[in-house]
Amino acid sequence: MINLQGHYKLELVRAGKIIHREQGHNLITTVGENHIAARFIKTAPPVAVDWIALGSGTAAPLKSNTVLQAEIALTRTASSSDVVSVSHSIYVFAVTAVATITVNECGIFNDAVAGTMIARFLTQEFDMQNLDVLNATWDLEFTGVE
Repeated sequence: MINLQGHYKLELVRAGKIIHREQGHNLITTVGENHIAARFIKTAPPVAVDWIALGSGTAAPLKSNTVLQAEIALTRTASSSDVVSVSHSIYVFAVTAVATITVNECGIFNDAVAGTMIARFLTQEFDMQNLDVLNATWDLEFTGVE
């Protein structure tokens, strides 16, 4: 049996210096699990995962989540690098703030506007100022793969 597990790493950079760093596990949503399964079995698979969005919501992640609780406008960013190995898909993102925002949640999506939310995680609350860069790495691990 194949199991899915997500892990994230965040680094907030301001004026070339890392001012916040954290890492942890995230929740793979039910629609995310279905999306990943459909990538293997459909003749016209759904669009690949390639986007991150930031939000200010604080509600605990649930398997039934389909969107962020409070997505912050203009934060959805495409990955700059995707690496796939036998049991991992790793995505790297760099989100540049265009205003001062408070971040409490992140979501991984397959589209720039709406799309399927594959995973969601709460962060330690942090503020981003205009031109701060949040470097995010998301590792989707397939366990039970032989």
